[in-house]
Amino acid sequence: KANIPGPNKRISEAYLLVRLFFNRVRSMIESSNHEFVDSDDGPYVLMIALGVDAVALKRSVVELEETHPLGSFIDLDVFDEPKASLSRTDLGYPLRTCYLCDRDAHDCIRNQRHDLKDLLKVVKSAVENHLSDVTLTCINEAIIMELDLDEKFGLVTKTSSGSHEDMDYALMVKAKDAILPFFKELFELGYRSSSPGNLLEKARPIGIRAEQAMFDVTKGINCYKGIIFLVGLITISFGRVLRRNEPVSMIFSNVETIAFEIMDDFKQKDGSFGIRAYHEHGIEGIRGEAKRGLPSVKNAYELIRNERVLTTQHLRALLKELIITADDTVLLKRARTLENYYGIKEQMKNLDTRERSQVEAFTKKAIEMNLSFGGAADLMVATIFIHLIRTRLF
Repeated sequence: KANIPGPNKRISEAYLLVRLFFNRVRSMIESSNHEFVDSDDGPYVLMIALGVDAVALKRSVVELEETHPLGSFIDLDVFDEPKASLSRTDLGYPLRTCYLCDRDAHDCIRNQRHDLKDLLKVVKSAVENHLSDVTLTCINEAIIMELDLDEKFGLVTKTSSGSHEDMDYALMVKAKDAILPFFKELFELGYRSSSPGNLLEKARPIGIRAEQAMFDVTKGINCYKGIIFLVGLITISFGRVLRRNEPVSMIFSNVETIAFEIMDDFKQKDGSFGIRAYHEHGIEGIRGEAKRGLPSVKNAYELIRNERVLTTQHLRALLKELIITADDTVLLKRARTLENYYGIKEQMKNLDTRERSQVEAFTKKAIEMNLSFGGAADLMVATIFIHLIRTRLF
């Protein structure tokens, strides 16, 4: 149960805390059943633990309360039927301390030493900061997982620059590190928003600064412009999902709402290849993907949603699916003609990603033809990111 001060125990942070620690405890024990209760005294979860010594379990959850960044704001009680709740002090642990002054927490409550606004401010700030940190960690891991996948059809890997003579692994890592801090701003934008209506416009300046930070370290080479846009939208949406206690599936519909006016970009005549691809061939690329609520990502995600750990085979199958199904203006530009573009997609359908020899042969061919599946790679990172946040926070 969330440890929330004051009479209103049903603030959004309470639901976030209960969800977060429920997942942590569930990973520690085998549970035959659980029940989520949304009471007037706040949300809580009851779990039945099987085959676990109650004292050992209590020690484990006390350790979690003591070491987790948000441990001060959760109560993890263990009942050893038919006995009452096991006490921290009975097991030799000290009483819990106040998260404002480090005195005995119950003493501070009894004597009302602190203003309720100050206490709630600490809780809200700590929860937001932790969720922001988890989000950045997941984005970082998603980018690295894509980058570390080798034999990748002309994309940059640890051992090859693929079809990108101006890029290598070290440069991609530099670009990643340069853009990561801006996703914290995007998360906060979504988490703190009251309405999704103008979020895209508010996000644009953050995205522009992220691009400039990337270009500064890459000397003008575009490594992750698509990631800034695509994962940025998902990060904003994810912030809203958490704050509003929505299911993870709402990420997709939120992106669709946020990106409602994104196709207005095609009214511009800036001469970019993406704009020309739309006007000449009707291929909308990453903007169309956002406008429709990331359908390619949603479908690809179904391939891995039940996997706890993503293997090389999972990742290659994921990339193949996105290459086949998604509009990729990066590939279209390298393929030169629409006929070649769709021909390459057809060839990919016949590729068995489980067969190393086929993967190596197709990668060699892609490099010889100077092909790049950069758009699909960006969508792959987005799919992995959603998978990581779901397994850790939902």
